[in-house]
Amino acid sequence: MPAAALCLDHLVLTVADVDRACAFSTRVMGMRRIKKKGLQPFRCNP
Repeated sequence: MPAAALCLDHLVLTVADVDRACAFSTRVMGMRRIKKKGLQPFRCNP
């Protein structure tokens, strides 16, 4: 029987344009940006 994913703990992406990636993540995926020193993390939950 194949395994099914119930949730995603974290995902790391390397992107060429951080601002475009942030805009996409917030607009299309409904994520919210969290400000942290040196990082560009997002949260899926409200």
